[in-house]
Amino acid sequence: MPNALIDILTGKDAKAAYALLLQLEEQSERDPGLYPLLGDFLAMLESDNSLVRARGFRLTVAQALWDSDNVIDSRIDDVLALLRDPKGTTARQSLQFAYVLLDAKPYLFPYVAEALESMDLSRYPDGIRPLIADDANRLASQADECRRLFLRPTDWIDWGDEAVLNRAALIGRGSGGVVDLAEATFEFVRDEIAHSYDVGCHVPAAKASDVLKTGASICWGKANLLAALLRANGI
Repeated sequence: MPNALIDILTGKDAKAAYALLLQLEEQSERDPGLYPLLGDFLAMLESDNSLVRARGFRLTVAQALWDSDNVIDSRIDDVLALLRDPKGTTARQSLQFAYVLLDAKPYLFPYVAEALESMDLSRYPDGIRPLIADDANRLASQADECRRLFLRPTDWIDWGDEAVLNRAALIGRGSGGVVDLAEATFEFVRDEIAHSYDVGCHVPAAKASDVLKTGASICWGKANLLAALLRANGI
């Protein structure tokens, strides 16, 4: 039966393939029964047929809800390459259905944002270019919302604290880019925040602002401070 499904999806009968696509997408919203076919759906992304690539994309992202093995994560570059597909209609479908991926795996927003930034709209005909641009802008807005939610302060990673913001700004002034900033932040936490037991503190701070204030914590608290400082600088 699985082979028969793939045969229809990759076959020449476009009407039958589309009808099956809709049926399988509906099933994928309800249960993980199609997840074992994820490898087949990923293989469809490499088809010479643009319609097959589009179906492969839609069915791949439809499995994201059930992808506890993070197979999609490991192939994210291959998946998101469809956002820049040379065939305009395939690029449009991929852009329109990528929201399914972000709904299931919002933490993948940096990869989506990067893929969108690397798009070259000039490769598409004038008639479809504005439509692709609109689709890309809508997906970019969703990625931005995922970013905002992902970076929001929490009880433990309270980067809205004034002292945390000030320290993050101080670290940021001497950094030349995102990578340098991340490295400088890591080195600050590693070198300037002591391990609690090394300084005789047996009730270590956990909240990021408390860790910064006391200047000591265990691994968990130092990780919270690292995350807070990075998020305060938009990372």
